[in-house]
Amino acid sequence: MLKQLAWPQGKANYVTLLRIALAVPLFYFILNGNLVGTILVFAVAALTDGIDGWVARRNGIISDLGKVLDPIADKILIASAFISRIVFLDFWLWRIFIPVLLVELALVTLGIAGFCYREKIGQKLGSNWFGKLKFGSQCLIAFFLLVFPAFWYQGWNWLTQTIVSLTIVAVLLGGLSILGHVRNQKELIRKVFSRK
Repeated sequence: MLKQLAWPQGKANYVTLLRIALAVPLFYFILNGNLVGTILVFAVAALTDGIDGWVARRNGIISDLGKVLDPIADKILIASAFISRIVFLDFWLWRIFIPVLLVELALVTLGIAGFCYREKIGQKLGSNWFGKLKFGSQCLIAFFLLVFPAFWYQGWNWLTQTIVSLTIVAVLLGGLSILGHVRNQKELIRKVFSRK
């Protein structure tokens, strides 16, 4: 595992670790009302999601560690934006994000199971396009939440409708991503449920 962080083989993983580290200044800027800092840090962090994969593919250094760190980094980035904005700034529609949380928990569970049993069942870790699209829709939700102040979310206006619509899209894409992972890990699931 440490070998996958060694330079230069691990440089894609360092980009992923940067995304995790950027959650701290993002959280700070959000809570201190620094809109410019918030947008800049979030934009850089979101861009690293594409950069780490590009670096890994370009250099032929795709690793199991990177496949685990990448979705974790995505979830930390989105969670820091959602939680700081919804909880600390009292966004009244916070309940709509409960399905997002449940989808993410299911994906984390499948990811952990796939990682733990990857050698036994001969399955390789990886993301799917539904997961990538889900992350993109979550970034759009985070963008709206971060850019517009709380008083814009009064009543059932266009902004609230946009957030709710994007949340529904994110949950549906997350569900399709779960189905894709279940299909890919069907051998693991069969083994687990066939135990006596």
